[in-house]
Amino acid sequence: MFFRWRSCLFGTEQYWHGVLNHDGKPRRRYWALRDFGREVTALSEAVDGTCVRSEVAILNSYEQHYAFQIQPQAEGLDIWQQAGRYYRALRKRGLNVDIVPISVDLTQYKLIVLPSWHVIEESDAARLKSYVQEGGTLVVSARSGVKNSENVCLTEPLPAMLSEVVGLEVDDYDPLGAAEIRVATPDGRVYQATCWADALSLKGAESLATYAEGAFQGEPAVAKHRFGAGVAFYLGTFGDSVFCDDFVASILDTAGVEAPLNVSADVDVSWREREGVKLLFLLNLSGEDRAICVTEQVAPLLGAPVVDGSIQLAPYGVGIYQALGVAEALEADVEDTAFERV
Repeated sequence: MFFRWRSCLFGTEQYWHGVLNHDGKPRRRYWALRDFGREVTALSEAVDGTCVRSEVAILNSYEQHYAFQIQPQAEGLDIWQQAGRYYRALRKRGLNVDIVPISVDLTQYKLIVLPSWHVIEESDAARLKSYVQEGGTLVVSARSGVKNSENVCLTEPLPAMLSEVVGLEVDDYDPLGAAEIRVATPDGRVYQATCWADALSLKGAESLATYAEGAFQGEPAVAKHRFGAGVAFYLGTFGDSVFCDDFVASILDTAGVEAPLNVSADVDVSWREREGVKLLFLLNLSGEDRAICVTEQVAPLLGAPVVDGSIQLAPYGVGIYQALGVAEALEADVEDTAFERV
């Protein structure tokens, strides 16, 4: 866990400091490590046997990444950038998020994000179809279902094998690159999008947002389709962080995922569980105080107390709390999202 006990006196790693400085005397790193050891010992009984359980997953594939490396198609078209935007939006809601290959058991998740799944096989399309039919919620990004694993473009209208699930076809597309385009929701909220724009022909899906300008002005940009017992969303463009935050917030109810917290991007949240025990870990990565509103009754195992449903994290502070049960929902000082609860 720690690289060395004492800082090296000679050689190429003289300044890869250890627990002790070159003088070998206990100083602040030593005392911090001593306190850390005491905290770990005190927490061991509560933490032992717990594991991370997630209701949300983002699918990852190196093949998709390589496909866009070989043929970039548009500036900024990168599945890992997309995954990062979704990941940050979900984590700000206090959710554990798994990054997994498509080969895992999809049914363990209530919500799955599929960033630009450019290369697709019939077997994978069938698994995604079954996942939604059986009650899962799937988010599909533009440039999905374009090729098979032999690098052959599919002849069906995009997103090809996924068209039935998302309830639409791509009529045309515009590789925007670095150019920006506005997207509007029915209530008049406007977001910035970039990189790509699909013109969507709805085949059972309903429009959630439209292009506010450009060649596809007035046409659907984001759509929702009920398929079997589940729901699929299709995003024909790539919105900014505000768009992604609001979109994620709007679909959690549909997916049956409860967002226990709403935190700033510089607060890291993780939940660990075992039978009968649920632990909340908070880490303030900023140099300023952060107030965290909690909607569950929790008791501190380490860190600041809970006062009126709020935890005040000190700069770079850590807090570990044990959930005691669901409390009445506390009013959070958060603006309504532009998307309706869909």
